[in-house]
Amino acid sequence: MGRLEFWEYSGEPTPEEILHRLEDNK
Repeated sequence: MGRLEFWEYSGEPTPEEILHRLEDNK
């Protein structure tokens, strides 16, 4: 749901951080 927004929201997270956050959002 809006990956670009997710990157902007997090700034510049690493792939691992993104995966962790995606799991947290579930």
